[in-house]
Amino acid sequence: RIQETGCGMPSATKRRPLKPIYTGISQFDPFLSLLDQPPTEIMSRQGAGVPGEDQAKILHEAKRIVKSEGFKMKSCLDEDKLMDGLKHASTMLAELRTSMLLPTSYYDLYITITDELRDLEQHLLAKYGRGDGQADDCPIGELYELVQYAGNIIPRLYLLITVGAVFIKAQKVVARKNILKDLVEMTRGVQHPLRGLFLRNYLLVSMKGCLPDTPDGEDGSVQDSVDFILLNFAEMNKLWVRMQHQSHSRDREKQEKARMQLRLLVGTNLVRLSQLESVDITLYSDRILKTILQQVVGCKDPIAQEYLMESIIQVFPDEFHLETLPTLLAACTPLHPKVNVKSIVVALVDRLLQHFRRPEVTIDSIAVNLFNTFVKHIRAIVQQRTTMPQEDAIALYTTLLKLTIECYPEQLENADQVLIDTMDFVNGLEKHTLVESSPVTQALTALLKVPIESYPSLDVAFQLSKYGACFEVFQYNTRYRLALVVADKCASSGFKLQRQEEVSLLFQSILAPLVTDQKEQTPGYEDDEDFAYDQTLVAKVIASTAAPERDLQYQILTQIKDLTQPQSPRQKFTLPALAFKYMDLARQYHAAQTEDELWVKKCAKIYKQLRQILLALAETEASLAIKLLLQGALVICRTEFTNSEPIAYDFYTQAFTLFEEEVSDSKQQVALLSLFISCLQQARFTMENFQPLSSKCTVTSAKLMKKPDQSRSVSNCAHLFWDTYIVDEDKQVRDAESVSKCLQRSLKITRGCPESATKVALYTEILSSYIYFNAQGCETTKVDVINKLVTLIKEELAQVEGAQVAPLTQHLEISLKYCRDQKAAGEARFAEFAH
Repeated sequence: RIQETGCGMPSATKRRPLKPIYTGISQFDPFLSLLDQPPTEIMSRQGAGVPGEDQAKILHEAKRIVKSEGFKMKSCLDEDKLMDGLKHASTMLAELRTSMLLPTSYYDLYITITDELRDLEQHLLAKYGRGDGQADDCPIGELYELVQYAGNIIPRLYLLITVGAVFIKAQKVVARKNILKDLVEMTRGVQHPLRGLFLRNYLLVSMKGCLPDTPDGEDGSVQDSVDFILLNFAEMNKLWVRMQHQSHSRDREKQEKARMQLRLLVGTNLVRLSQLESVDITLYSDRILKTILQQVVGCKDPIAQEYLMESIIQVFPDEFHLETLPTLLAACTPLHPKVNVKSIVVALVDRLLQHFRRPEVTIDSIAVNLFNTFVKHIRAIVQQRTTMPQEDAIALYTTLLKLTIECYPEQLENADQVLIDTMDFVNGLEKHTLVESSPVTQALTALLKVPIESYPSLDVAFQLSKYGACFEVFQYNTRYRLALVVADKCASSGFKLQRQEEVSLLFQSILAPLVTDQKEQTPGYEDDEDFAYDQTLVAKVIASTAAPERDLQYQILTQIKDLTQPQSPRQKFTLPALAFKYMDLARQYHAAQTEDELWVKKCAKIYKQLRQILLALAETEASLAIKLLLQGALVICRTEFTNSEPIAYDFYTQAFTLFEEEVSDSKQQVALLSLFISCLQQARFTMENFQPLSSKCTVTSAKLMKKPDQSRSVSNCAHLFWDTYIVDEDKQVRDAESVSKCLQRSLKITRGCPESATKVALYTEILSSYIYFNAQGCETTKVDVINKLVTLIKEELAQVEGAQVAPLTQHLEISLKYCRDQKAAGEARFAEFAH
């Protein structure tokens, strides 16, 4: 009846002999009579917890008894009947002897009972809290001895802890150290895992404000508090681990779940240790951490080891971790093979990184070299824990890479060393482990993303000498996805491609799946809906080239040109970007011609490369090549130098050749011809080269398939003979006769259109041209010609019917209103306007 069922009880918990002072004293009889009472029905139940409705019924009945006895206890305390109150408290506490409740239900019952015990503690504090621990009926010391005569060990120890807490608080100096030692030793009497865990948790919670926290003192020091908590922790950990072996193997999962629900009870000890303010690094490293790690490693239980290691990392200060880092990491190697060491190391690194992100903390302020310490122990973990999942080993290297990038960003050799260690590990794996979507592939992919996501700029990441080689171990699909990640990062982060080494790394290694055809690619890949998006990213990478020197920029662009795949569907995306970069470089050389005597030759070389690029593009995208040839011709005209005009003329002639040979769609012809005319008008040619080009534009315009297109294009050609700058004459051409010929020919073509509405629209457009040239002073577009054309338009408009009349009339009125306004303003050229 005295010992806890199912286990032996140490001698310290046996009932102590009664002192003569209590013999025959009637005031203690109600409490001492508990010695002779048999256990209640719920006390005698043994065995595993039962699930379902029975669990709820048992808990409900136990809580009913607790509420009843708790009410009786408080009533007795209110009437100052302490012994009667203790009797009801003991009966209430006897409900905690049950073995029928699961941990969650037992916790519910425990909370209910301890809430009631708080009332007893408050009453005792009010009774004995005057400072001397004395009362009229019973001193606190005698009460502390008296409660040890309770008939059952569970009520006895809960009451002993409650009175012990009051004893310490009432007499703050005397006997505190002895009481703490006495209580933690006495609780060894309960060896049932569930009951013992909650009992020791109650001891820890009750002693929260009673633990000495000074370096020394006559009633105890922080060393005594550390010894108290460590002993309590060791016993709780043993009880917690023992739970795993009390059930059948088929109930292992349920038992593990129950243990996980109770883990906070054990971890609370570590929290209490971390809250002791007088604990210094010496005490922590020599006593606390050493003892805790002995318990962790010695218990050989994976659940306990993993939880306690994570708890150590989370509860103790960062400064302690930095000083004891080798010890903490060394303890990871001998842990149970089922322990997830990766999560422990990752949690430790994350904790330290958060510490160094504080503005007042610098990496130079610590004595230990974090990288050297971590790399040494991570290597040991990977080598000695041979059963560790391969992806976890790679995750450890990933964590190490994050650490060195954030703490030592300038020491690129550290990051390179991590990549070397990772590749040494990966090269030892079988090839099938690197298939797409395998855990190893995903872990290695996450590692390779770290440099581009963690370094402040991508150019630092690309300086890692071993980075590109890591991509080559993957299969095509994985390399393709990684290439997209890198390309997107380059395009969106403002990255500037400034070194030839970066070009080789990107285009020959990392972005190779996007730049050139691969053996694993499926035929028809260019028809995929994502192909255009992928190649646009590559074009953005090319557009990001911005070398600090012009000559280096030329070398980079030429290197990219040589690395792009010829006659590939990718050319229509990548070559235009490269062409524009060449044009921009030519402008830079022209703008800095006073700084470079060889700028003319360099521009000539640029245009030679540009011509090759555009002719290569013409093999797959003729229309796009024509537009870029015309743009190139304009750039050449703007960067004028010796023999630049023949180069520009060649660009124009190449564009016309492609137009005639490759463009057959009428809509494209119209659009491109309009571009020919506008670009020629902005160019800078001598009359010798201008005449054949302008004549070519006029003749080609008259040969378009549709009459309306012919009319509009020929009308546009009139502007070539009025606004174009001629270099050798150093003025804009003013050929009124050619302007008149173009407009007259446009009128003639319009007359051949069969529909009146079309004629009116074209005539009105030609009228606008006549008005424009008249306003510019062209002698062949006088107002009498305008009057005749207006009369012709009105005659044709009269033949138009239906909904087309209104917009045509409105268009005509706009031109007429302008002429009337000019006439009203006294403009001589419109004085004879008659409409």
